[in-house]
Parts: sequence; structure tokens; C-alpha cells
Amino acid sequence: MSASERVVVNKLSSSLLDMKFMLKKKKQIEAKGAKRREARKLLRKKKKERLPAQWSFRPHKNLKKFATIWRN
Repeated sequence: MSASERVVVNKLSSSLLDMKFMLKKKKQIEAKGAKRREARKLLRKKKKERLPAQWSFRPHKNLKKFATIWRN
């Protein structure tokens, strides 16, 4: 194997390792996001179960206002 072939092989192997690392990181980030979404979903469900029947829980609107009212 000539020196130029070795250089090409080294570049290819390093780029493959980089791609493998990036795919691993992407999967970790996606898994973390899925866990976070699931936790939020469970939290919303629990909060909704604690509310009186006439109230409706809308987490996307006035969440801070709702949280302060709920604590008082």
C-alpha cells in the first residue's frame, strides 16, 4: 500500500468514525427528548386528574398564572 492510499484510508476511517459518533449522539438526543415528552404527558395527566371537574387544564395558556393560583 502506498503512502497516498494510506492517507485516503485514514481519512475515510476517521470520517466513518465521526459519522458513527454523530449518529450515536443523535439517537441519545432523540431518546432524551422522548423521555422528556413522556414525562410532560404524565405530568399533564396527573394535574388534570387533581383539578375539580368544572376546571379545564390548558398548560399552553397562562401556566404561570395558573401555578400561582393553584398554590394559593
